[in-house]
Amino acid sequence: MYRCAQCSEVVGPNEPQHKVVTKTRPKRYPARERASLVKRRDKPKPVWVDDPGGVGEEIVTEVALCRRCRQRR
Repeated sequence: MYRCAQCSEVVGPNEPQHKVVTKTRPKRYPARERASLVKRRDKPKPVWVDDPGGVGEEIVTEVALCRRCRQRR
């Protein structure tokens, strides 16, 4: 059971909860050397590989909505 963030109704126990992202922010991930241990087919031992990093988005806030509010949105 949960309370819908939009209509403030308490939703029953077998109703699914729909998470909706309301705000995101840009994020830059730095490169990391020797970040992951990976087993390769061509080499008998696992090898440390670098993570190149990159750019993406992070979720800042999300709300739980009921089925009716999700359809209206």
